[in-house]
Amino acid sequence: MAAEPSTLAPTAAGDTVAGAAEAGRRPRFRRRSFLVNRRYQLRVTALAVTVVLVLLVFLNLALYQASVRSSADVVRVAPELEPFVRAQDRVLVYLILAGSVVFLVGVFLVSILETHKTAGAALALERRLREVAAGRLNVQLRLRRDDNLRELESTFNLMTQNLQDQAWTDVERLEALAERLE
Repeated sequence: MAAEPSTLAPTAAGDTVAGAAEAGRRPRFRRRSFLVNRRYQLRVTALAVTVVLVLLVFLNLALYQASVRSSADVVRVAPELEPFVRAQDRVLVYLILAGSVVFLVGVFLVSILETHKTAGAALALERRLREVAAGRLNVQLRLRRDDNLRELESTFNLMTQNLQDQAWTDVERLEALAERLE
């Protein structure tokens, strides 16, 4: 199957997907979209981000309360440091919020990447199953090295091999039956 011009993507060596396939090696950086199954991937990512957000709220509140208590103790001992301590508290709150946002963005990105490994494998499996349902038994499932569901690859390929073998056995029986009838 030749790649269309719109599907050509450069590899690390500057080759295209089609060029890498012709050379007999797997092309790199073929992904055009990390959202293969939007509904699944965004649902799982939203769940992960929500759980992390709730945990961060509790953590941030605990850190803020500890900071306020600490600041109150310092102001009680040295009231002249109150403006400095309040400014330091504001900086700490901004740092905590900035760190939380960076952490949430990281969780979002990692969740999208991880769900892509499952959604992409499921999509490849679905496509191959459709081919088998259409009567093409000589298909093989090839998942990427880092994909989830890798254990299904060998099972699927064994299934198609057994179906092919059974089909050839049936063909041989039918030919033998046809010879007898002649």
